[in-house]
Amino acid sequence: MGHHSCPSSSELVYTGSAAGTSWGDSGGGVNQLCLSQSPVYDSPVAGVGVERSFVNGMEYLISDFPHHQSKRNHDVPCAVCLAPARVAKLIIPGTSVCPSNGWTREYGGYLMSNRVQSAHRRTMHICVDREMQVIPRTDGVPSDNKRDVLYLVEGRCAPSGGGGIPCGPYVDGHELTCAVCTK
Repeated sequence: MGHHSCPSSSELVYTGSAAGTSWGDSGGGVNQLCLSQSPVYDSPVAGVGVERSFVNGMEYLISDFPHHQSKRNHDVPCAVCLAPARVAKLIIPGTSVCPSNGWTREYGGYLMSNRVQSAHRRTMHICVDREMQVIPRTDGVPSDNKRDVLYLVEGRCAPSGGGGIPCGPYVDGHELTCAVCTK
């Protein structure tokens, strides 16, 4: 996510817009989607249905991380890529480096998900490309909470357990990186 193209070792299947259930909705899907730029409908019913789930665009919400503050409230692009010669794909949280025994790094970046707060719902953690591209048509203006949102993920460590990840290798409050690796 967060990118319009694929690494040179991969084949681009399609590009699109990242989407998901609005952060304030308690129901709906938990996974983020890469919506096609060429939708095809089958017998649609006009108007907003009552018994439906909704999918909204996804925006970055980054306000206190200087490297990417300018991306705040911009929509997130996505690309679906195929690494034809590879059979395994792995997302490694906590590092932007892949194992050295035959793994290829497709990209590295930041671990992101929805915010930890009672008004927000749980989402999957995803690895967003370090460069975090934006969809050019958006202007960075909030969209009245009718959106899915991505926040950076921080590690919370505890020196003696207590539910935290281990301090030492991890630093409390540091934003976690990630790597997308194929083999």
